[in-house]
Amino acid sequence: MHKLIRLGPYKGLALPSPVLFTEDDLELGVSEAVKKMANQWARVHWPAAYGDEVVINLRAQSDKLFVPELSKAHYTFTLGDPSIYKEFNQLIGLKAGDDLQLVLELPSGFPVERMRGKIVTFYITLLEVIRKRPLELTDEIACQIDPKAGDLEQLKSKLREAVSENWQRSITEAREKAILNTISSTSVYELDQQELKAVSDRIFDEKQKQLFTSDNPQMLEALLSGDNRSLSRESQLLAEELLVAQLILKEIARIEKIQVESWEFQEAWEELLKLAGNEQSLRLIFPTDDALQQHLLQEKVLDCLWEWNNETGLPDTAF
Repeated sequence: MHKLIRLGPYKGLALPSPVLFTEDDLELGVSEAVKKMANQWARVHWPAAYGDEVVINLRAQSDKLFVPELSKAHYTFTLGDPSIYKEFNQLIGLKAGDDLQLVLELPSGFPVERMRGKIVTFYITLLEVIRKRPLELTDEIACQIDPKAGDLEQLKSKLREAVSENWQRSITEAREKAILNTISSTSVYELDQQELKAVSDRIFDEKQKQLFTSDNPQMLEALLSGDNRSLSRESQLLAEELLVAQLILKEIARIEKIQVESWEFQEAWEELLKLAGNEQSLRLIFPTDDALQQHLLQEKVLDCLWEWNNETGLPDTAF
């Protein structure tokens, strides 16, 4: 069993100044979010043009037989590239999801000897279009991206609110982490090594799953190489940080007599149920009433810690 032998000070802590964001930062964040959203939308909805990069699935057939050497999944090339047969420029004007069928007679000098002089049918599906030039958003496109937005300004307004909330959440989480780390640095505790390992293994498994879906080739290379030492160390540190935080929050709740009232629990349950959609989905997050009770208690203690250690005026405003 974990033990908190001595709790360090937890009020009026000397904390590093939080990193805030300004109106200029917010406007830049909104601008970048608009560009990213527009480019993602264009990949699927905008017709391909000369110079654009396209991603296709390509299936080749000759004499009614499949030709594996000429078939490719997620093949990427640039429209107009002189090294690609000009017939493939017929993709110009098509959108993601469109199909194209090409019939070509391969030259006598074709690299694949057995296919020289053969007539090949290429069955092509256009998967996405990567524009050469950034898409200039208009009110019409903004409405297609988000039908609930009446025009481009409304879309920007919604994005501004979302970006602001995300940044504010990041600032809050960083501040709470700084508070807990400061408390833990002056506290004395003992952790049950068996439970620590169990939590560390769970975090390790979750991070492995995330890496398998990652777009970062270096992370995937490290994962596939079998060298998991760095990931294992990170998981153990996170597990220790999590368990120590739980010990600290539980002890502060005891000292300060903080508890979750039944009406608070019921109110939180109803609100979370609306967000989850149904009880089954909510139980995936909080399997038991006790799990939700502990979560709400920790949130109340964190709110108190924020109030006791908030000399900057956060989180009333962040800019």
